[in-house]
Amino acid sequence: MVYKLEMFTFLSPFYFYYLRKIIGKKNIPKKGGFIIALNHSSIFDSIFVACFVSRVCHRKLHFLTNSRLYKNSLMKFILNHYGCIPVDVKKDSSNEKRRREKNKQAISDAVSFLSKGEIVIVFPEGERSMDGNLLQAKTGVAKIALLAKVPILPVGIVGADKILPKGKVIPTLKRVDFVVGKVINISSHYRKEIIYNNLLNITKKVMKDIAKLIKKEYKF
Repeated sequence: MVYKLEMFTFLSPFYFYYLRKIIGKKNIPKKGGFIIALNHSSIFDSIFVACFVSRVCHRKLHFLTNSRLYKNSLMKFILNHYGCIPVDVKKDSSNEKRRREKNKQAISDAVSFLSKGEIVIVFPEGERSMDGNLLQAKTGVAKIALLAKVPILPVGIVGADKILPKGKVIPTLKRVDFVVGKVINISSHYRKEIIYNNLLNITKKVMKDIAKLIKKEYKF
């Protein structure tokens, strides 16, 4: 109850100012854990997604989040409070052994949350696109989905790259749309070995579905 009240209070201004419409609400699973996979083009994407999901799903959300953000004590407190999952990004972490261990734990935490029927939110590209075009995605979203045996819901964010374009410091008042795709059921892969080619095929399917939603092309 406290979590829902906090989310409503904190997110209401963003919801009313920036969220214009949600297309495809009927595609959102009503129960059970699942992964939401989205494109990433704004530093505000996580807030926009929280606005969207908290209003529609009424369930706890867990974001895979760049561990760099945890260096700020206040930000670390907020991220931990809301159950975010720290992930080490290669360009920010030169210690490969530490990065592998950290990300192995991140995957384990994500699977645990999903097994409780909660929602894990992933930006498969792993970083922001500065022009709104899709970047090459990482395969973590596929690995988590296979280990947790849950579906993936592709969602496109349209217009977020116009909120705070590169070189700007003051956000515009442009608004964003969420386009929800059809759930991707990967149960046919459950008995297959979790190898890179299988993960890559699932990831490509997710990204191509997102590309259709935002009317872009996934070139990788």
